[in-house]
Amino acid sequence: MKNKGFSLIELIVVIAIMAVIVGIIVPQYTGYTTRARETAAIDEIYGLVRHANITLIENDSNKEYAFAFSDNSTEASDEFINDLKSKLNINGRVDSMLVSYNNVNYAEYLSNNGIIVAYDVTKSPNIYVIGEGEIGIADYNNYYNIAKGILDNRLENNSYDEDEQIYNITHDIQEAYAMENGGMHPYYEDSPVSEKVEEMMTSLSLDFHGNTDPNRLKWIPSSNNRNDDVIMYAGRIVDDEISGRIIEASIAYYDGNYYYHTHSDYYDNQISNVYVGDRGSDTETFEKLETLPEGTKVDDWKMF
Repeated sequence: MKNKGFSLIELIVVIAIMAVIVGIIVPQYTGYTTRARETAAIDEIYGLVRHANITLIENDSNKEYAFAFSDNSTEASDEFINDLKSKLNINGRVDSMLVSYNNVNYAEYLSNNGIIVAYDVTKSPNIYVIGEGEIGIADYNNYYNIAKGILDNRLENNSYDEDEQIYNITHDIQEAYAMENGGMHPYYEDSPVSEKVEEMMTSLSLDFHGNTDPNRLKWIPSSNNRNDDVIMYAGRIVDDEISGRIIEASIAYYDGNYYYHTHSDYYDNQISNVYVGDRGSDTETFEKLETLPEGTKVDDWKMF
C-alpha cells in the first residue's frame, strides 16, 4: 500500500491552524514584554519622586537647593535631578519635574527602554504610562551609563575573591543590567544605538557578513580587565542566558569609541562575530586602537 501525501486542502488547513496559533502567541508575547518595560519605567519614576521628596524635606534645613523654596511650582534644577539619578543609578531622561516647597507635584520621565511615564500628585493612581518615546542622540550612551553605574555599585557594596573577581563582576553586571531592562538584554536592532552604528557603517561601506545576523545581537556588558570600566558588546551569551560567556560579538563600545570585528583580511569590509568570553580580554586591544592611526586593525578589531 502506497503512502499518501497531504492533499492541498489538508495543507491549507494546517497552515490556517498555524496562523491562528501564531496570531494568539505573538500578541501575548509582545504584551508581556511591553508590560515588563512599563513596570521597569514605573519603578524608576517612583524611586525618583520618592527620593526627591525625601531630599526636599532634608533641604528644608540644609538649604542645598535654592529653587525648592517657592510656593509656586518650579522646575527642579539640573543639579538636583542629576544628583537623584546618580544616587539611584537611573539613566533615563527626566523631561520635567515641578516642585513647590518640599513636594514634587508633577514629573515626566523617559526610561532607557523607551517608555514615557508620569507622576501627578492630583491624579489617582498618581503614576501612569503616557506611551512610548524615542531616546535622543544625547542618550546614545545610556546603555553604557546603566552598566557603569551597576559596576560602581557592585564594587562599592560587594567583596570578590581576587582570582574570580573579573568573572564574578561581569556576571553580576550582566544579571543586574538585564533586570534594569525588563528582564532581558536589549536587542541591538531595537536600540537607538543601532542607528548611529549603521550610519558609521554606511560611511565606511561596511556590511554584516553572512554568518552574523544583527537581529540576534543584544547589548551585553562586560567588565574590562581592571574592573574599573565597562565594555558594551553587541553579541550573544551562551544559550541566550542573561549572564555568562559572550560567545558571539561583532560590535563594541568602550571608553567613548565604537569598534567592529572584521571577518578576515579578505573580507575586511564585512563585520563578523567573534568569541569574547567574560574576562575583559579585549581591553588592551581597544586601548591600543585608540592610539593608532585610523584604519589600523588589531586582533581583527577596528575602531569606527
